[in-house]
Amino acid sequence: MKKLLLLLSCLVLLVLTAGCNSDAPEEAYNIPALTDGTHFGYLAISEDGALLLNEAEWITLDMPERVEELQLQNCMPDGYFIYDEEPDLFPLTLSPDITYTFYDYDRQFVGNDASLKYTTSSADEFMAFHADRAYQPDWYGEEPFDPYHWAPYEPFWLEVKDGQVTSITLQLVL
Repeated sequence: MKKLLLLLSCLVLLVLTAGCNSDAPEEAYNIPALTDGTHFGYLAISEDGALLLNEAEWITLDMPERVEELQLQNCMPDGYFIYDEEPDLFPLTLSPDITYTFYDYDRQFVGNDASLKYTTSSADEFMAFHADRAYQPDWYGEEPFDPYHWAPYEPFWLEVKDGQVTSITLQLVL
């Protein structure tokens, strides 16, 4: 438990200090920054502590042309499909006014009578939630997820304005 808390503290520190780097993340990775607007995908933490987005596509039955193009007619029992053709990792620059919204399944931040949906501006709270998810054993009971890679069962929506992420919201998938 002490090791987990120490590692979590290091991850939070690395993510927070990564935003203080004078080089923009896209310069460090030599890839373009995310364009302004809404983005969807899985979050990852690189070995140097930068927060990354593996962009994916949220496809619903309201998108019949895309469903037909990818031949997903029989692959959407819950009305959606997450399409991730190949990993496209984008480094993220976080706004100082960012908000994080997620479902606090373990009630780390909400009381027993409160809704599980939780919004915060604390990077520490978000990283505690995200690291907790990243350390869960995978679906087959194998080794825990590596904290420097995404936990592929938890996608997020990101809002980007002026090249900075202004909100990160967990997409609940059942």
